Amino acid sequence: MAYAIHAYAIGEDGEIRVQHIFYGRTEAEADEHFRAHVKACPMFGPADQDGRLRTFVDDDARLPTEESVEEEAEEYEDDER
Repeated sequence: MAYAIHAYAIGEDGEIRVQHIFYGRTEAEADEHFRAHVKACPMFGPADQDGRLRTFVDDDARLPTEESVEEEAEEYEDDER
């Protein structure tokens, strides 16, 4: 099992245009990835400072694999056809 932090940056206009998911084998590891991104991202940093960042933790997540990502991408490609 793993942890996934789902984070949504709410724009100044109230619209959500960016969502990220940060994974870790522990909640602390996922939070470390999340916090590093907030410090570096020009959209997430200001949203966090202004209280426009929404997050929730999935404590029953699975770490994605390269294969699972490729399979998911193929599903989207199939839907577009």
